[in-house]
Amino acid sequence: MRKSKAVPLAAAVIVTVVACAISSAPAQAQDFCLETAVNYAAGDAPYSVFAVDLDGDGDADLAVANGNSNNVSVLKNNGDGTFVTTAVNFPAGDEPTSVIAADFDGDGAWDLAVANNNGDNISVLINCAPPPCQCPCHGDPQCDGVPNVQDVVKTVDVAFRGAAPIFDPLCPREQTDVNCDGVSTVQDVVKMVNVAFRGASKATEYCDPCAP
Repeated sequence: MRKSKAVPLAAAVIVTVVACAISSAPAQAQDFCLETAVNYAAGDAPYSVFAVDLDGDGDADLAVANGNSNNVSVLKNNGDGTFVTTAVNFPAGDEPTSVIAADFDGDGAWDLAVANNNGDNISVLINCAPPPCQCPCHGDPQCDGVPNVQDVVKTVDVAFRGAAPIFDPLCPREQTDVNCDGVSTVQDVVKMVNVAFRGASKATEYCDPCAP
């Protein structure tokens, strides 16, 4: 016997953008306003929506549990607060009514878990996209957030003294390869000295380690 269903709140995902400032006075009623809603098509009888960066581009995408079509709709963020008009649908269980995201396999990418009301089970959808690039210690092999002499010494060790290159787990570049030419050299030492002691900025001296 099929279980009774809650009435879905809407026939489509509704995205609203906060456009007005919120009052900072905590003891007073807060003012806000919303722009006119923009509706995006999902599956049949969407029950739940969760915002999460599924493709690793820094923008929150939408995952929607569709109770009648037994799937999850994913709407990718265009990066400007709008979403693709055609959702990509992934099969789930019988009558999915809730969806959440977490990194279940520890690879740095968000996965989805879906509660299936009529199936009495949970569907787990592992994200098969490449994990997002993360280089927190690039140009800072001490990883203390402050370029200093220890960082320069570690770079010299790698460039000239045979020390093994150091990598962050999800970063394609060596921590000491600050010009992103694929190897730590005297140029990297010079750039690190410029940042640590001569007032140069990381933005001008260091490359983007996550750039293609």
